[in-house]
Amino acid sequence: MIEDAVLHKEVFMVNGKNTTVVTYSLESGGRPALLILYPLVTCRDFHLLQRKTNWPFDLKREKTSQGLQISLQAHPDAPTLRLISGAHYQSIGRWYYNLQYVRERERGLDYEEDSFCPGYFALNLRQGEAVSLIASSEPLENIDPEVWREAEIARRRALLHPAHDLSQEAKTLFLATDAFVVRVPGDGSCGIIAGYPWFQEWGRDALVSLPGLTLVTGRFHEAREILLTFSGKLKDGLLPNYFPEDPAGRIPYNAADVSLWFFYALYKYWEYTRDRPFIEGKMLPVMKSIMDHYKRGTHFDIGMRSDGLLDAGTPETQLTWMDAIVDKWPVTPRNGTPVDLNALWYNALKIFEVFAPNTTEAARAARLAERVRENFLRRFWNDAARCLLDCAGKKRDDSIRPNQILAASLPFPLLDRERALQVVTKVWTDLVTSLGLRTLSSREARYRGVYRGSSAERDAAYHQGTVWPCLLRQYITAFVRAHEHSPWSKGIAELLLQPLFHHLRDACVGTVSEVFDGDPPHLAGGCPAEAWSVAEILRCYWEDVLEKGPGK
Repeated sequence: MIEDAVLHKEVFMVNGKNTTVVTYSLESGGRPALLILYPLVTCRDFHLLQRKTNWPFDLKREKTSQGLQISLQAHPDAPTLRLISGAHYQSIGRWYYNLQYVRERERGLDYEEDSFCPGYFALNLRQGEAVSLIASSEPLENIDPEVWREAEIARRRALLHPAHDLSQEAKTLFLATDAFVVRVPGDGSCGIIAGYPWFQEWGRDALVSLPGLTLVTGRFHEAREILLTFSGKLKDGLLPNYFPEDPAGRIPYNAADVSLWFFYALYKYWEYTRDRPFIEGKMLPVMKSIMDHYKRGTHFDIGMRSDGLLDAGTPETQLTWMDAIVDKWPVTPRNGTPVDLNALWYNALKIFEVFAPNTTEAARAARLAERVRENFLRRFWNDAARCLLDCAGKKRDDSIRPNQILAASLPFPLLDRERALQVVTKVWTDLVTSLGLRTLSSREARYRGVYRGSSAERDAAYHQGTVWPCLLRQYITAFVRAHEHSPWSKGIAELLLQPLFHHLRDACVGTVSEVFDGDPPHLAGGCPAEAWSVAEILRCYWEDVLEKGPGK
């Protein structure tokens, strides 16, 4: 608001296009207002910053139905940026120097950038008038911002259909899921972006997020596509840790748990869709290959021990989700026999048994699962602390971490009710915060309570106390289950979610951050929009609190 003038700005992206529409309208004011827009242009990867270059920034003008189109290409190999507006345009060709980014400076990164301004758009706006600026990296036909706007509103209303009777916070989470389910350039396949603005497609994040992003929201076709994409990337029993930004790049397979999360995602898909023909016809061979390779042993020292439990990695490798590295050395070494990996392994065997009933392979999986269950308790139960070890085997780690909660929260729990209650209680007292679970108890000497500073400082805290909201879903599922789904337990679960519902109005509005400080007041950090933060909080609320999950 300037004096008596109120300028309204609306921004939306056109679904399926690399196109953004920014509309300005004058809501009040007795006099016309002169609106001048200076677009600042960079031509860079989102991981980098730009300094003044000698690029020519070739510019072309042409008329469109919406006014003038300015086509700008920084250099011959760069993509073309198209700016379209009905406002008057004036070329200036000016650099703006040393723009400073506060968050980058806080993160210990380069934080100063130069941006090129090709010119400015100017328009005298009267009350009730509006002007749009369209930015696109692709040629556009039938340009009509109002038609695009109405189509986007209708699309979002359709996304909200399953949530029509829910709270505003739940509706916000439903809409937030849409940002992470994308079509991959080139082959057009469906994928899941792990977080904005820095992450690409990560295997673990995608499979953990898949139920909340695609099944709760009724996007079953996309879920099936994603599962097919992953199944096509299987290599020696392993699925990708992540997909490189360059489609021609080498896919890394350095993760022990991604293949096991694949079983979990398949099981959730089956719970919601009952699409057994898809699983039996296309997925069973993939599942069997993973199991066979894990039994025999595969890359990165991943393999089954004589007692049926899984070992993985060496002191120099990081194969679980706690994978931060500083100076080429794992911050949280979990090589040996990690508790979460073995909870997932047990569930993979039980899930295979469900999908291949009355077969020799299912009978073998059932026998092995029983052996895993018996040896799991013998190896991992820490009677002194009344909880589970984080790692067993040759490397024994009794650190209080959230990884143990998977033994009580996955579809096939490894703990009886008494032990599940003890684990839930231990996690409550040491790890639960108002915004998620700490990755290490604050009582531990290695605990880091603040996720701030340089890349090395942040990586050193990433899994050493930093709070992850996505872990709250695992905890709430275990908590409600241990208390036999009582109304009291669901009430507590809903109370635990309230601070994250309030967070939807903080940081990146309308979505959930990646992490928070371990110490109060638990400031947000990491990606301001994170797939599994949104997905797991939504699914937790949907399934455990509202009991609207499959079969309800």
